[in-house]
Amino acid sequence: MKFVRLALWALPFAFLACGDSSSTTSPEGSSYGEQQYLRKGKNSTSTADCRVYTTGTSVTLVFKQDFGKVGNISSISQVEVGGTVNVRDEVSASGKVFSDAIEDQCRQMKEKYDEIDGTVSCTDTEVKAHGKTGSVIPAQAGAAFEQSIDMMKDYCDIYIESLEGSGDVSGNDSQAEVPDTLVSRDGSRTVLSDTLIENPFEGKDSGQAISCSANKQENSVVFEIIYGDKTATLVTVMKDGWSEITEYYTGVESETLSQVCNAYRAEDGLYDVVCGDGIIAYRADEVYDPEEMAFIIENYMCPGLLDGSMTLEDLWYGD
Repeated sequence: MKFVRLALWALPFAFLACGDSSSTTSPEGSSYGEQQYLRKGKNSTSTADCRVYTTGTSVTLVFKQDFGKVGNISSISQVEVGGTVNVRDEVSASGKVFSDAIEDQCRQMKEKYDEIDGTVSCTDTEVKAHGKTGSVIPAQAGAAFEQSIDMMKDYCDIYIESLEGSGDVSGNDSQAEVPDTLVSRDGSRTVLSDTLIENPFEGKDSGQAISCSANKQENSVVFEIIYGDKTATLVTVMKDGWSEITEYYTGVESETLSQVCNAYRAEDGLYDVVCGDGIIAYRADEVYDPEEMAFIIENYMCPGLLDGSMTLEDLWYGD
């Protein structure tokens, strides 16, 4: 099953009318207003909650899905109904494990917001979009506002119900298809996007990493491996004739790390091995060019970690 966040563009575009583009902004950290609706759900890989807030003129849906140690991804969709109808969509992820999802959302939002001359900006972990779908005459503003609230509640229902049907990461559970058309409480219909964000656990067993990356940072390389139940981050700093390595772990049992620590202390070429709570630090004789090291990790080690042919044990105890 895929990550359940559906694109909310259909709702703002229901108000499409003539007009030039503008944006709606909300000060960082400000309240979205009074909470009108809340639904929570969970499956075997994540938990989520979906909330709908209102102010006098705005309706905001806030959805967050938490994958535990792997991280989380959240979305905000807002409609401001006044003389004009301003819309805003944002998707943000806690890390690059969701980079494919963010890239896909960026592409889709650009396609949709181009239709109203809106603005979309994207980074590796975030997408922000805003625009104006047109104008609403005063006599229609109240009905448009109520329709927005009902539609946002309907989306919350779909998100949570989809989530609760996606618990089996092996793909064996039966999952009802998300409808192409959403029928809201007042009987109106809205076409939904048929693209969902991929669940990073999809197709992975416990021995396969769901994310692997190596990033060169001046004279150092950060090597990050993320599994469904644990993470490993290895930071190598190149010195004059030697390397300084610090390994950070979450989700790995202390007994296992103690064994790794003892193995490092017995290994030739490693010195000053220090072990603490989820951390192993030491010096090594080898010195690599950071760019070359990052290339080797990305192209030769990460593929094995991602397909399960290489494990953390291979990194710890391998030749």
